[in-house]
Amino acid sequence: MRKFLRAAVATTVLSIGLAGNALAQEAIRFGVSTAVSGDAAAYGKPFLDAIQFTAEEFNKSGGIMGRKVQVIYYDDRGVPDQGLQVAKKLVFDDKVHVLQPGSTSGVILTAMPVGKDGKVAMWGYGLAKQWLVESEGAIFRAGVPEQVSVTGMAAFAHSQRKLRRVGILHIDSFPGESTRDLFKNAFESGGDGAKVVAIASTAEGTRDFSSQLLTLSRARLDGLVIAVYGSGFAPAFRQARQFLGKDVVLMETASQMSDPTTRAEIQDLALGAFYASSPMTPLSPDPMTQQMVSSLSKRFGLYKEFMGRAVVGMMVMKEAI
Repeated sequence: MRKFLRAAVATTVLSIGLAGNALAQEAIRFGVSTAVSGDAAAYGKPFLDAIQFTAEEFNKSGGIMGRKVQVIYYDDRGVPDQGLQVAKKLVFDDKVHVLQPGSTSGVILTAMPVGKDGKVAMWGYGLAKQWLVESEGAIFRAGVPEQVSVTGMAAFAHSQRKLRRVGILHIDSFPGESTRDLFKNAFESGGDGAKVVAIASTAEGTRDFSSQLLTLSRARLDGLVIAVYGSGFAPAFRQARQFLGKDVVLMETASQMSDPTTRAEIQDLALGAFYASSPMTPLSPDPMTQQMVSSLSKRFGLYKEFMGRAVVGMMVMKEAI
């Protein structure tokens, strides 16, 4: 982390250096590419809300080095091509000093070269290893990496739940395929006959998973990993219960079941299911953390895990600047 933070500091100082007193009052522009529509809006919009909220709090206390913080954002809809255009606009037209390059791993990996070309410090909540490996140290990541969450769930399924015949339902995208591969390799490496016996994929935006789940049900599963994200997760979960029954253990690795809106949709069907999550921020006894959760809950009516990532990332970038 120190290595990445040093890189972020160096890049940020380079990109927001002042030419003289004439620029002393220029706002520090935080560019944000995120989903405020489409499936990815389930986490992209709360993330943006918390970014804007934190920028307001910065400005109330004098901004950063006496300069106001301005948040400029555009909707990338979770689509890589859209995200690429958004990143270009933020970096080359709006000339932002700091870039949050996307709401999904696919968007982030597509937009990163734009930030690097523009020598703009990048930060965000991406969980893919490629985010750090390919970013050349310019990205701060406020979240548990998928290598931890996915392989941890695989180990739990094997050693704690004693599952041996697991299926995977995933979307045809970078995060879905990455979860599929990581879980399969980790689960089957446990031995004792543990095997991923069936895999079904679906396009992003799908709401009807009946054909995939019917195929999976024929494999006599004792567990199913659901790697469907955003607003499609709750329908996939409910239909999995319908087609596979209550005895098949349902699992997910992206903290979606920690979201109160998702849990309200699933309700009692969540009983007996498992999910990997970042540390449960609302349970932290730290006074500053509790103040953050309380302030966000009061402002937006609820606290979502992605909001915490936004606040942490904003605070790190403030210190870097």
